Amino acid sequence: MSESRSGPPKPSIGPTRPVTLLVTFVIAAIAAYVLVQRFYGDIAVPTLPLATFALLAVIEALTARSTRARIARKPGTEPIPPLTAARLIVLAKASSIAGALFCGLYAGAPSSTCCPPPAGSTSR
Repeated sequence: MSESRSGPPKPSIGPTRPVTLLVTFVIAAIAAYVLVQRFYGDIAVPTLPLATFALLAVIEALTARSTRARIARKPGTEPIPPLTAARLIVLAKASSIAGALFCGLYAGAPSSTCCPPPAGSTSR
């Protein structure tokens, strides 16, 4: 006998698991390292995107703090509309994965500024 459910399945989204972020970071770092070593040898890694990502992370952290207070209906806060909460949840999920990806790319890209080539090796 099979159980029948009432209605269509309800969509759900859960927190991003740390393992997912770690795997994304490691794969991106390895891919960046291999591709840079294979095709470039040494590159100058720009710092402006790092500052931009850091600023976005701070803004999202402040938004998350405010959203948590609004969901908990703390005094002095307005309740958050459900659609706004859903959009913020999707933004947080996507941002965590994108953050792990870009951190992995930057960590894996060898640069002469942070990782000088070994003595006696030649750059292209």
